[in-house]
Amino acid sequence: MTLPSSDLRLVDFTDAAPSTLQTQVINAIDDANSFLDNLTAVADNSTDISKLSAEQALADVMQFDHINLALDRSWGILSHLNGVMSNDEIRHVHHELLPKLSAYGTRVGQHQPLFTRYQTIVDDTEFFAALEPARARAIELALRSFELSGVALPKTEQEKFAAIQSELSTLSATFSDHILDATQAFALPLEDSQLKGLTESGLALLADAGEQYKTRELANGTLSQTDIDALPTPYYVASLNIPVYLAVMTHADDRSLRETLYHAYVTRASEFDTHTNAKGESLNNAYIMSQILTLREQKAKLLGFDNYAEVSLSTKMADSVLEVETFLRDLAAQATPAAQKDLAQLQRCAQDYGIDELQPWDSAYIAEKVKQSEFSLS
Repeated sequence: MTLPSSDLRLVDFTDAAPSTLQTQVINAIDDANSFLDNLTAVADNSTDISKLSAEQALADVMQFDHINLALDRSWGILSHLNGVMSNDEIRHVHHELLPKLSAYGTRVGQHQPLFTRYQTIVDDTEFFAALEPARARAIELALRSFELSGVALPKTEQEKFAAIQSELSTLSATFSDHILDATQAFALPLEDSQLKGLTESGLALLADAGEQYKTRELANGTLSQTDIDALPTPYYVASLNIPVYLAVMTHADDRSLRETLYHAYVTRASEFDTHTNAKGESLNNAYIMSQILTLREQKAKLLGFDNYAEVSLSTKMADSVLEVETFLRDLAAQATPAAQKDLAQLQRCAQDYGIDELQPWDSAYIAEKVKQSEFSLS
């Protein structure tokens, strides 16, 4: 992979081939697993683990961190590509690696010899106190991560935990796939009358979406080249990609258009979405959400928590679920009067544009009008 700067280590994404990243990820996992194998061999051959010094334990931990940098970088690049410009090749490689990443992550979190090294550092209170604050904090967080990975569980429950983690990673990826596929599946060619109010930048986004629409429909065989040539240039198409969506919802005078896009956006990958993926499978995420919630509950119980919210909060500043709920309810109570005042202002302005009752698909549009009229902001 070409790196234009050895100092900044920036990525040349045009040269980041999925197959190359896949090889790099697999090699990095293999290197890390070899290191863990060596730690296991040392532990098996040692007659007295208490002889391990904090200095040696820290050296091992730092070496393992450095090995994982290669994995974090390659996988991070691939995950980013899958998130922002996913295609069949990128998605296939990404999903093929998920079980390997999940198995590796579970092994790390349940690897007793590695855990012992972190614990050895903390147990040497004088040595631990002398560490840089950032290093000490990283070690504390790592120990907590071990606990949340089931390092203290019996072998049979560790295996159950690993299976849950693997299934969760697959379900989460499928959930994201459905959202992305549903977003990309929606395309609404527009008439000239529907373009009123849109800014030049908004029209440029719609025209770009139109070119993408032509390319996709030609590749799918839905439109022939003759059909494509007969379309006007520029050809304006509304999509659910967020820049296009916001351009329409904020500036389009056509209220019916805004309503259509709003309903399409908020029902993506739901039971109301009739789109299917390339395999003809439903994009409805309802069942997947139910499975994820069930598995999270099982994971929480395995780790000794009452529910998954407690698992989540174990790595956050709040002390309890009740504290979070109290904070949110108090925040809602404090914010409601100001929100009601803003809503009333929008409703008054909406009447100037023939809207008797403000709807969700009107809010961004009317808010923009208020900013222009009241504050001269565009």
